[in-house]
Amino acid sequence: MLLDSGTWVRVYGADVRAGEAARRAGVNAATLRYYERRGLLPEPARTPSGHRHYDEDAVRFLRAIKEAQAIGFTLAEIEEYLRVARSGPASAALRTRAAAKIDEIDARIARLRRMRDELARIVGCACESLDHCTCGAAYLVRRGRAAPVRPSQLHVTNGDSAGNTLRQTALGGAVLPWQDVLHEGPVPAGPRRELLQARAVFLSACGWGSRRSILASLEDRDRQLVQALKDGQQVVLWFEHDLYDQLQLVDVLALAAPGTPELVVVGSFPGRPAFRGLGELTADELETLWPARVPASQHTLAAAFLAEQDLEAAAFLGDAWFFRALAGLGAGPARLVETQAGDPLPPPPPLGDARAFARLPLRLTGAGERVLDGCEDRVALLGLDRWLGGTHLTPAAAWRWDPAARRLIGP
Repeated sequence: MLLDSGTWVRVYGADVRAGEAARRAGVNAATLRYYERRGLLPEPARTPSGHRHYDEDAVRFLRAIKEAQAIGFTLAEIEEYLRVARSGPASAALRTRAAAKIDEIDARIARLRRMRDELARIVGCACESLDHCTCGAAYLVRRGRAAPVRPSQLHVTNGDSAGNTLRQTALGGAVLPWQDVLHEGPVPAGPRRELLQARAVFLSACGWGSRRSILASLEDRDRQLVQALKDGQQVVLWFEHDLYDQLQLVDVLALAAPGTPELVVVGSFPGRPAFRGLGELTADELETLWPARVPASQHTLAAAFLAEQDLEAAAFLGDAWFFRALAGLGAGPARLVETQAGDPLPPPPPLGDARAFARLPLRLTGAGERVLDGCEDRVALLGLDRWLGGTHLTPAAAWRWDPAARRLIGP
């Protein structure tokens, strides 16, 4: 059917004109012509009157290009991918390119997660003055400069959850989340710079961001604490009784020496029999702990012995680190756990999708059942190369628990 030139519609099966094809594919006509000039889209057939027309395959292909761009492929990458595919059987080359793109996307996801964490700090910030604030919003407004006015207090916390609630209290001051997971990964003895570098390499490999950005964040965190003590600010450390917090507390105190910060360290809270941490308390509840703070004085041997006697078992693994440990048990042909479909576990978050990973149905493998029965050895099956609380565990340095004798057996 041919109407006037402004309303031309011609049907060759499902063929449409350029403007309609572009609209259905979600691009504009100029983009369509640009793809043709680059050779991504073949030159279309023309009607007797010279108008270009496109079939359904062309529309689908345009949508595919747009979707590829949406997940991060550049036009140059799409062109190269098509060139390899059209040159003949090259499945290995295509898989290699796709795997490289997955690595790039994973790195982008890690950066986005770090941005989300920073935005969460901004959302939870209740500071009235940018000169006293340590969240990302204030840092950007000050163009990366340090705050011109030092707050009277600096609160150091184990993470953002307790930190965001502290910002909502009437205590004032700035908040500095310590944010490291020292029971996982290497914690080498030696100069502070080497420790931070080792932590940045480990955390980056786990998917939490680039090594350079993590190292800069750790260095800035250290500088804030040291400067606060040097300026005579009141520094208060808010930590809990579990392993996660206690290792952070040791790290903070080692850096703070010979300064004397104050401590709010708790393992329970009135009215909360299932207390798990400061992050679950309200702003009013956190304020009730303020009068109980004490100076972080040196322990005597007797005091250290009494403190050791009072130790209790407490949960310390967060979900991401539990998933990482589980993924290690679910990898390789000798894995101990697997999906219900019989596959190895995928990469844990943040390297993989957290929600999808958490929803995976699990089952024990035959090897896993034999390990639980004591018939096979987990270290012999999977090996061992893990840092735990600064201790490097390997098959040659693994202590074993003898349940019958109820004692540790040396390597």
